[in-house]
Amino acid sequence: CCDCGKGFDGNSDLTANQVVHTGEKLYLCAPCGKMWSQDSSLTQHQ
Repeated sequence: CCDCGKGFDGNSDLTANQVVHTGEKLYLCAPCGKMWSQDSSLTQHQ
């Protein structure tokens, strides 16, 4: 990761880390419309 210097084995792990830096919210709760930046937060919400 260019922002924090962490290394990742998989591209999906790097992408998830980059979302933390950008603040993007990619995970949608369809029933209520709330958005989350991490899939684990969405899972906990549901």
